[in-house]
Amino acid sequence: MTDISMLDEITGIEDGRKLYAARKLLEGESYLADHFPGRPVMPGVLMLEALVQAASWLVRENTGFRFPVTVLTGVRSMRYGRFVTPGDRMEIEVELLSTRDNSGSFKGRGKVGEKTAVSGRFELEWIRPSSAGEELARDLREQYRMLRRER
Repeated sequence: MTDISMLDEITGIEDGRKLYAARKLLEGESYLADHFPGRPVMPGVLMLEALVQAASWLVRENTGFRFPVTVLTGVRSMRYGRFVTPGDRMEIEVELLSTRDNSGSFKGRGKVGEKTAVSGRFELEWIRPSSAGEELARDLREQYRMLRRER
């Protein structure tokens, strides 16, 4: 789990299998100064992170926040298309393909307008930490309510 949210909002959940989210790239984000000077673009690894975070929220929602920690365990056929530049809004869709024990396979896509910026498949494992798990789950529930615009 990262301390930086790559999602601005969760716009919907469908049948516990799909989650829709959005991320607007702002000009003042610190990493843009170095990536790339004079032509800032969202790094590919952060596009992947947005997909992973969206899938993590789907896992938490589906498990009633019993497993607040998710870990990326594999990436398959990740493709990058269009650059995401300041002012762009990336629409994100992740789909749970299969589960096994405390892990799952997902496919995800991020689009700007009609053009795909990132797409691919990845795997997550979900964990219930032995210490501070309830406090973490409570904090994540609050963050989830804010992302869902439930105040």
